[in-house]
Amino acid sequence: VRQPKAAVAAHLVAVLGMTGLRRSELARSKVSHWNLAACTVHVLGKRGERTVPFSPELLPSVNYLIAELGDVGPSNPDSISRRLQTWARRIGDDRLHPHALRHTYGTALVRQGLDVFSVMALMGHRTPPQTQRYFPAAGQQLREAASTGERRGGTECRSRGSPYHLKQK
Repeated sequence: VRQPKAAVAAHLVAVLGMTGLRRSELARSKVSHWNLAACTVHVLGKRGERTVPFSPELLPSVNYLIAELGDVGPSNPDSISRRLQTWARRIGDDRLHPHALRHTYGTALVRQGLDVFSVMALMGHRTPPQTQRYFPAAGQQLREAASTGERRGGTECRSRGSPYHLKQK
């Protein structure tokens, strides 16, 4: 007996939200990529390969999807989006989409105290600037660090037709 489509969508939300996979990465994943004993998934991403650990709490969702779909996710990324959009309309949340779940995962990693390079590796980013969006304080810290030069008697920024015109003290 097959379960309702809403149940599949709910488990897809869990998998995407707790692994940070892109929808294309989930679509490319095969059962053999999921090491259920070690709670890791080997990801063939757009930026190369990586191994992503996941919580044992995710095992029921992974097992459910394997039982229902014969794999962990639909083989077409658009199918993943359509399933989530249908479910999102049903529950009245139009903000629910695969990439939003990826951002939720990245934000959760930062809140757990992971550094930018660890988050970068888990999310499959190529450069730190791609990952810095998950570190909201980083922008403020950089502005504060840049302004310390003025307080130390270095150069100060002064606009004279150009934002790059510097005046020595």
